[in-house]
Amino acid sequence: MNHRILSLVMSRLLIALITLVIVSFAVFFATMMLPGDTATILLGQAATPEAVAGSSERPCIWTSRRLSGS
Repeated sequence: MNHRILSLVMSRLLIALITLVIVSFAVFFATMMLPGDTATILLGQAATPEAVAGSSERPCIWTSRRLSGS
């Protein structure tokens, strides 16, 4: 009985992992197909060219600041 439960749990975890990977790729590629620059979209229409260039050069820093709440 325990073997069947463990097998069921492992198969469900594997299916969940595969689903997560597929959905992640689908969302990533869908956002890459959207028109426009990500920096312009995030900063808004009133953003200066300098602000757009600055955020485009350092996306990881910008993202980490947003995630930390700074």
